[in-house]
Amino acid sequence: MSDPRGEAGQGTPSYYGKSQGTDANMSLHLKRYCSSDDVAQGLCSSVSRLPNADQRAASLFGADTLSADGAVDAANDYATTLIQPVAPAALRGEQLSSLRGREAATRRRSYNSRMSLARWVTGYVTSLGVPSVTLTRDQKAEMTAEGLTPLDKASWLQAMALEVNRRVSSVSWNASLQAMPPVSVMREVATEMAQANYLALQNYRLSLYLATMGATRVAQEEEVAFKDGLIPMPSPTINP
Repeated sequence: MSDPRGEAGQGTPSYYGKSQGTDANMSLHLKRYCSSDDVAQGLCSSVSRLPNADQRAASLFGADTLSADGAVDAANDYATTLIQPVAPAALRGEQLSSLRGREAATRRRSYNSRMSLARWVTGYVTSLGVPSVTLTRDQKAEMTAEGLTPLDKASWLQAMALEVNRRVSSVSWNASLQAMPPVSVMREVATEMAQANYLALQNYRLSLYLATMGATRVAQEEEVAFKDGLIPMPSPTINP
């Protein structure tokens, strides 16, 4: 999970300071995603296999199945660049002992919770592209028909896309449907209903995430509006 990093927990770069977090982010970029511009600036010696993949949306959405040769890392690193490339330094010691420090810690926890929510959603999206499903012969044939390299294992996203596409556009499937006995047709109907239920569940789960993010956004806007409309008042004198 990315939460300890975002919270600047012990053992993570920003625990020691924001500059250390920045250095760690830059080092990771140059190690995995060095571009020709980086080489020209003398920051790295050669262009990486996936240059600038940590800042390109294709790393997360470019393929239905994320390959095991760095694509999953690229998707996660893109999400990091998108949401929180560098975590603020940890608050500790004298920073937390004063009243102002406790207020800062409260706001930091609120910030951490919002970052955690955002990363949770991108983590969910990334998980849908992880290869975890053994494809059937028909699904592999559909990949070939679509001009894709057939895979033995693919993601749930890929598997669902193949099932939808072959039933919409596959001439052979539509021809075989015409010749199927009633029992086979019922099996096809049952399969499609199960797939529809799966997609409905995923959409429901995503709607919960989006609703939570929407509520968070409203709360932030109202907090700002409340502060803008608040007239400062002098602190009262309290006799001991």
